[in-house]
Amino acid sequence: MPEDKIFESDISETNFVSTNRIKLLIAGLALLGALCYFAFMAFQGATVYYYTVGEAKDINQSDSDQMLRVSGKLVPTSFSRNDGSTESHFELTDGVYTMDAIHDGILPDL
Repeated sequence: MPEDKIFESDISETNFVSTNRIKLLIAGLALLGALCYFAFMAFQGATVYYYTVGEAKDINQSDSDQMLRVSGKLVPTSFSRNDGSTESHFELTDGVYTMDAIHDGILPDL
């Protein structure tokens, strides 16, 4: 009889250890999933989308004051700015399409 009790206690200790390992594994997977989710959301919010000149021309033109971020090359000799003003007028091109653009503020370094 005493041998049976020893065997039962070994089984219960083994079950206890494996139960703790399963709980630890589940907690670790949940933590890893949460970290992956937060990393994905952080990178998703940090991306900035620039329209091409062709895409910007396809957008509804009825709202001419609509602000867009547009990626394109500056058309040579198209840039103009009045002295003492922060408003710049210029043309952008993507090689196929050309559009007029206005930027009010300090020009970014590119």
